[in-house]
Amino acid sequence: PQLVRLLESYRLSTSGSSLDVLRDRYRQFRMLYNAECHRQSTEPAPVAQLVANVQADELARKQERGLAIMNGSSRDAEVMKNLNAKWTRDAKANANADADANTRTNDDGGKKSRAD
Repeated sequence: PQLVRLLESYRLSTSGSSLDVLRDRYRQFRMLYNAECHRQSTEPAPVAQLVANVQADELARKQERGLAIMNGSSRDAEVMKNLNAKWTRDAKANANADADANTRTNDDGGKKSRAD
């Protein structure tokens, strides 16, 4: 809740699939904000510009991950973890479906026949 309030206070997006996404968004913004505060300029960039930079960077990273997935060169740990979880779920679902089909096929009163 506190992280969401911080993001809202700077008008940063509070949408995301996990707490890590929100945390990373705030860290990036904070880094840009602190860099602007310590810059040797009399006019640091406005907060709205920093927010726009964070949003543009997130979009670019998302597009890059999508391209990496499409061309098979993705090494993104979260993406690979999600793909592996999906493949595992699909494999289990297929195995269960095969087992159910075999049970129905072989259910002839307990006698299994074999056609050679």
